Amino acid sequence: MGRARRFLRIITKQELRQLKRYLTGLAVAATGALVFSTSAGGQGVEKAADAERTRDTKQQVNAEIQQGGGATRVAGSNRYETAVAIADYYGWDAFNTTTVYIASGENYPDALAVGPSTLDDGPLLLVHQDLLPSATAAALAELQPCFIDVIGGPSAISDSVLALLDNYTYPELCLVE
Repeated sequence: MGRARRFLRIITKQELRQLKRYLTGLAVAATGALVFSTSAGGQGVEKAADAERTRDTKQQVNAEIQQGGGATRVAGSNRYETAVAIADYYGWDAFNTTTVYIASGENYPDALAVGPSTLDDGPLLLVHQDLLPSATAAALAELQPCFIDVIGGPSAISDSVLALLDNYTYPELCLVE
């Protein structure tokens, strides 16, 4: 009988996204939040408890819309805290954040250009050219991203800030055994 080999390898971002979706699906299934399942005969079977939970959630959302309308304000006391508030509002946390995107909070074109690209991997946070704001540092410590992608050259974000950001990456969390 052959010996099993253990190895580590770095996975690609695409593989990581697929793994993240798979694990999210497992988590949803494990919590019983899955509303619809398929029986062996191919017929859909709805779980009563899950259907009730879904109905209650829909009623809660409808009540919130009727009470406050469909508009929501997400804000912080400055643009750096607002970026952190947006990340929190959209549910980014240590379990679903692969990559954090960093752009200058002093010059918006880099952040504007990368914004739509961040939707599947992680949030967009802002820094000063030569300073890591405390709100951004706290968010990075909480998010524990595998990777941080810095958008813009040294004139937008200095090498010293880039070096600081490296302290908040956890690439070992992205290794697959």
